[in-house]
Amino acid sequence: MRSLAPTKESLDFIRALEPKHFKQVMNKVLGFLVDPTPADASALKGCPDLFRADIGECRIVYRFDEKSVSLLVVYKRNDDEVYKNLPARICKTVRPAVYVPIAVQNYRA
Repeated sequence: MRSLAPTKESLDFIRALEPKHFKQVMNKVLGFLVDPTPADASALKGCPDLFRADIGECRIVYRFDEKSVSLLVVYKRNDDEVYKNLPARICKTVRPAVYVPIAVQNYRA
């Protein structure tokens, strides 16, 4: 079985969860030790060695190998902060794109 290697930030976030969400997240994380690629996990675009999984109100970004599962970021599910909190050294291409509003052709001030 694999070992678990969480980052300090992911542990801090998990510890601060309400009991219901704590249980959901921990069940999912412990499941990664047995099966690191469950049906609801998917690889991050641009970083094929990183995976994400949604559980309850949280999103988990992690990587794994034959010996361990590394929790990189655990954050609120409906928030792009999870990707902003990925350290740049892990994957530079994960950063969300900057959205620039498109000018409306017939705009009148």
